[in-house]
Amino acid sequence: MKKILSAIVFISVIIMNTPAHATWHYYYKWVILMWQDDGTEKGRLKIGTTETATDGYDPLYEVDAFFAGSLRSYFYHPEWGRASSLEGASDHFWADIRSTTLPQTWDFSVEAYRTDRNVKVYWDLSYMHPEICTNVELTMADMENGETIVLTENPTASYSYYNASSSPHTFRVSAKEIPVVKDTPTNLGANPGGGQVVLHWNTVPAMAGYRVYRGENGGSRALISGDSLITDTNGDGIVSFVDKNLQKGKTPITYSYAVTAVNASGCESEQTATVEVTR
Repeated sequence: MKKILSAIVFISVIIMNTPAHATWHYYYKWVILMWQDDGTEKGRLKIGTTETATDGYDPLYEVDAFFAGSLRSYFYHPEWGRASSLEGASDHFWADIRSTTLPQTWDFSVEAYRTDRNVKVYWDLSYMHPEICTNVELTMADMENGETIVLTENPTASYSYYNASSSPHTFRVSAKEIPVVKDTPTNLGANPGGGQVVLHWNTVPAMAGYRVYRGENGGSRALISGDSLITDTNGDGIVSFVDKNLQKGKTPITYSYAVTAVNASGCESEQTATVEVTR
């Protein structure tokens, strides 16, 4: 009873100190939702991290699983001792929220009692904060079939397996830190002339492409390279971009250019290479 009262007090404190406009996912560093679908029933699990969670049982975040129907999905944690220490409690959970320390792994199981059909697993990464794409990689491994999917590279995809029996089908989600894109293009130069400026720079290894931004007379820079990334088209290690239709006015204009690198996941370097041209 004391544990229950303590949990209620803790939740009340969190709610009282949370802005009214905040929604549930603001409590987390990041969180993903995962669904399981056998074509007739669906299950849902929640995986994530937050500064206030531990790697064990936390009453504010972990949710006991209550089963009904023929499709059951859950995290199984007998080491938490819930079922053995509290009447009516379970060792099966619908949410597993961890501390923000990485790497982390989550094992979940799907029991589908309707056999001889496909079961689909799909996910929602929309509650991951924008900066996550640069420093966390999420993968899901099918422990029965040996297949692995990088979730952070496939945020709207799904995975299906053939359900031949009602035995638990186990998956493992792993989160690890990946290098943040900090490299910037080097040797950025600018050659003005003929109503245009030709920018050129050296490539950065393992980058998917580059973006170019321009500002005028100390103003803020805006993207001018369009939706597509600029790439090294001939493989010589030098990339170029032509900024066209620049007119020389009665008073000189100083154009400030910035070039960023973008990795394969679409994450942009935090720092830029810059150069100024006055015309």
